[in-house]
Amino acid sequence: MTNDGQVASPWAEAEITESSDKNLRKVPRTSGEYFTYSSAETAAQTICHTMTPQRWSELLHGPVRREIYGSSTNLACLVTSNRMRIELATQDLDPSGWRSYIGTPSRDIQHAGRPGRVSTSMEAPFRADGYVTLVDDSSAANRNALTFRVTAGSLATMDRPSAFTDLVDDVLTGVIEPLAKPSSPMPAVTGELGLMGYVPTPPAPRGGVVDVPYPLSAQQLCTAAVAALGVDPATLTIAPHHDGQCRITNGADVAVSLWLRPNVNRAEFTETIAGRPVKPARDKLREVWLRDDVPASLWVNWFSGGDSTPFIEKLVPLLLAG
Repeated sequence: MTNDGQVASPWAEAEITESSDKNLRKVPRTSGEYFTYSSAETAAQTICHTMTPQRWSELLHGPVRREIYGSSTNLACLVTSNRMRIELATQDLDPSGWRSYIGTPSRDIQHAGRPGRVSTSMEAPFRADGYVTLVDDSSAANRNALTFRVTAGSLATMDRPSAFTDLVDDVLTGVIEPLAKPSSPMPAVTGELGLMGYVPTPPAPRGGVVDVPYPLSAQQLCTAAVAALGVDPATLTIAPHHDGQCRITNGADVAVSLWLRPNVNRAEFTETIAGRPVKPARDKLREVWLRDDVPASLWVNWFSGGDSTPFIEKLVPLLLAG
């Protein structure tokens, strides 16, 4: 990780002599609408795992390195070989504004039944930029499109001029087919700002809540928070939202909101609560680094009386249990 909080890229590193991974971890497989509500880091992990290292090596003509890189708000899957580089990420994209994301001229494409566009440059370095929409719906909470950039420093390993565009098509097919599979229906929105009805949902074991799509992580955070508050749920207004936020209040002395977001700046977490690193308080806000292996933090905005520390001390073990 670099000093400015970026995960380093291998683009200028030594020659890749054997396939390897960096910053990769196993995550639950999701697809369709549920996948588009994954955090940027979880989505990047999922993308990197859509094909085996062997298949990536076949497509990129040699050993590859798969890794997660970027900033907290723009994490991507990066796959590199000695001649090629592929960047894949999810993004909230309005297809009507595609010109701001890729160059011109461009052409329509379709993979696994999903539409997109690509702009290809056949002058060295050879490059293809574009996107494919994974679901028809786009909201402020989900990342509905897969964006990509494929760069080749040399086409020496390719036997015909169309080989580069064929390779781009093969990569997109291998990535998009598993991601575009329909998911089960999302929880229904019942109010403004993506509000859903509260359904008590135990948190995924061992901090697995960090990889759960936002609508489900909101339900899990609400469930753990109610238990940590130790009050009768019937006295509370419990509001899980599609963007992963949980808001709880009783209209009097209890008011708290919490959510999970990617974060690669571990060095800022200089204090400890419940055995986990936390950032120094900013007014009513505390951030907790929930798992050592995941660049994500739990945000707790505490509007109730007193300090939030006792609440966090009860909440964190509930999220990490199992």
